[in-house]
Amino acid sequence: MKEIAEHVNLSLNYFSRVFKNEAGIPISSYLMHFRLDKASVMLKSSDLSIKEIALKVGIENVSYFSRSFKKKFQVQPIIFRVQSKGSGTEDI
Repeated sequence: MKEIAEHVNLSLNYFSRVFKNEAGIPISSYLMHFRLDKASVMLKSSDLSIKEIALKVGIENVSYFSRSFKKKFQVQPIIFRVQSKGSGTEDI
């Protein structure tokens, strides 16, 4: 978030307020949803481990990643992978 704020020449606090006012959600929530969406694509299309995927999307704690993923998709990442590969082209 700090890098984004610096890129647009705003303080982190001001950028965060503007983002929340415009998007309706805090930037941290937006980034987490973005990361989890990217992870879901990676789970469907790669054979990387759950830990590798978590790290690639910027989440270092695998337990936190798994809890957050389950909260968003109502299923653990490993189950999501199995279901998505077993269902062909259907989305979960």
